[in-house]
Amino acid sequence: MTNNLGLTMRSAASSPRGARSIARELQEAITNGAFGYREQLPTERQLAQNYGASRTTIRKALMWLEDQRLVERRPGSGTYASYEPETSNQDIAERTSPLELIEVRAAIEPQMARLAVLHATARDLDKVQSLLKELQTAEQALDAERYSSADEQFHLAVATCTSNPLLVWLYKQINIIRTHAQWADMRKKILTRENMRIYNEQHAAILRAIQMRDAAGAADVMVQHMAKARDDLIGAHSL
Repeated sequence: MTNNLGLTMRSAASSPRGARSIARELQEAITNGAFGYREQLPTERQLAQNYGASRTTIRKALMWLEDQRLVERRPGSGTYASYEPETSNQDIAERTSPLELIEVRAAIEPQMARLAVLHATARDLDKVQSLLKELQTAEQALDAERYSSADEQFHLAVATCTSNPLLVWLYKQINIIRTHAQWADMRKKILTRENMRIYNEQHAAILRAIQMRDAAGAADVMVQHMAKARDDLIGAHSL
């Protein structure tokens, strides 16, 4: 994934660090928004390399963060930021309906896909590819919660491809709203096996268009993807 800690982590590799020192630095990054709610942190191996520390030290740091409820460690998946956003973000989440959120996404994501075509690096595309695989795994397992989490990260990774920090920040806010309780009921209704299959076909088409540097194609598929999501949301409301 993109190194959200930037120069801080690179400079940290110059001298060994203790677990608590590393944990404090990660805590600051998480609470300052370098990692959005439910966003995946770098792997233990990457953190160990960046901080010039052993993986045992990194595990201790992550355990401390987990005790502070700042991260969630998922066996076989990775470590995710679990810091709750400030109250104002929760307020807007409560006041924004799923349909209103889809309307916002439909307005920005086609252009986001265009910008991703222009600016995505090979590393960015590798991240999107890995998240597509995670989406496909969740589809096969018919795991709606896992699918929803991977979907959030897939679209955030596309935002990261744009190299536009404001757009990345905006998408993190969208993902915060998607964690609200009102989405749980919608997720159960919408994420059927057939819908997940169609969504993943669209996800794969989005990635292919970005890889082929087809800006118009990427935008067109994203328009279709948002239209499908909107139609399914309206249908779920009628059930």
